[in-house]
Amino acid sequence: MTEKYLIWNWATAARSDLASGPLGAMLARQGFDHNVDVSKVDTEYKICLHEDCAILSVVDATIFSHLMAKSIEELEHIIAAVAR
Repeated sequence: MTEKYLIWNWATAARSDLASGPLGAMLARQGFDHNVDVSKVDTEYKICLHEDCAILSVVDATIFSHLMAKSIEELEHIIAAVAR
């Protein structure tokens, strides 16, 4: 999970349009992925898939909840496809 988040975080730092563009907007509009457990922690959200958890801002948590179950290869493919 950490590697997936770092890949996504690096990609969105390099290409802000990944999170703020059509892909990020579409994922954010869907709300949290229904397979992910979500709980509020202070001003952020804890998202868990099986035993893997992350605590992120609401927007980042919403988007990343849809990417947690993806393999690293799938995530890299998504990033590459949007970057074209």
